[in-house]
Amino acid sequence: MGTVAPQAVPENTYGQRQKLLFYLERIEAFRQDRPTNEIRILDLGCGNGAAVSIPVASGGYQLVGIDVHEPSIDYARQNNPYENVSFHLADLSDLEVADGFDVVLLSDILEHLDDPGKVLGKARSLLRPGGIVLGSIPNGFGPFEIESLLFRSELVRRVWMDLILGLPKTIHRLVKRIRQQRTGPGPPYNFESGHLQFFTMRRFSNMMRRCGFVDPEMRQGGILCGPFSDLFLNAVPGAIQMNLKLGRLVPQWLCSVWYFETRPRRSSTCP
Repeated sequence: MGTVAPQAVPENTYGQRQKLLFYLERIEAFRQDRPTNEIRILDLGCGNGAAVSIPVASGGYQLVGIDVHEPSIDYARQNNPYENVSFHLADLSDLEVADGFDVVLLSDILEHLDDPGKVLGKARSLLRPGGIVLGSIPNGFGPFEIESLLFRSELVRRVWMDLILGLPKTIHRLVKRIRQQRTGPGPPYNFESGHLQFFTMRRFSNMMRRCGFVDPEMRQGGILCGPFSDLFLNAVPGAIQMNLKLGRLVPQWLCSVWYFETRPRRSSTCP
């Protein structure tokens, strides 16, 4: 695997590139005139590293990625082209770092946790003074979660595949070929870790305040994403970009995902 410029990361139904560029924009604003190699970043729940850790590290930042999914960490280590990145098979509770971090990334991780407040408290303790937290969460009652709920029904899947599509095998092969042309073969992913938290924006903001953070600054992602949307948005030229653009214009409750930035309040602790 060669170097990975963020601009080369392909866009997909889930706004992979848009999310990455949001993180980089906020990291650059935080960095100001400091050298990139002085900025320490923790990517909590880094997965296989392909979507966030490795592209972010291409800017020269010192990055540590941790995850509990061994196949993903193995892939990240084998495909990491940068010396300024390290990947660790570990739980956040096991992580002890003397120097701390300037930025903690919580990219699509909080919704998978039994106790996100505990993790937020640990992340806060690892931040250097003035540090920030960046991340993304799905709208707990948005289009993605609705699609995912429907898709878990065997009856709905059967109707979708056999009746609505009509020629599922042919269409599946076509869409799979289009997706692989855009993104390449898929690396390992922890599909067994389902969503345990379903946030509204109010519930999320309240949780962040309880855990000692300022009100998060939010940005909207795309409207549609999920197993049904993925099929059509990948098949129609320009549909993915249009979906992401429209996501910035509609009310926040219509979006499938939100990006956020926050920082600790002074003299606050997470219960």
